[in-house]
Amino acid sequence: MGSGETGPSYVEGAKPSDTLTVRIEFTRDWAVSCLVPYFGSLTSSPLTATLQNPLPERVWKYRIEGNVARRGDWDIPVRPFVGTSPH
Repeated sequence: MGSGETGPSYVEGAKPSDTLTVRIEFTRDWAVSCLVPYFGSLTSSPLTATLQNPLPERVWKYRIEGNVARRGDWDIPVRPFVGTSPH
């Protein structure tokens, strides 16, 4: 499979209707998340100007310790996924 979180991905030997099992593993002891409020195609960012001021980007870095991501007083259960969270 490719390293991106979206397809298409090629799996050698896989055929249509095959069921595949994917195991997601951490390759480092840290993780990063980012939040851009109201982000969308008509919202300004530092690189794309529209009629309003750019929205502030918020970035957090976490330490991965076992099944928990930690940042300050935050302990967040780790549940790896590929793609965008539905929430």
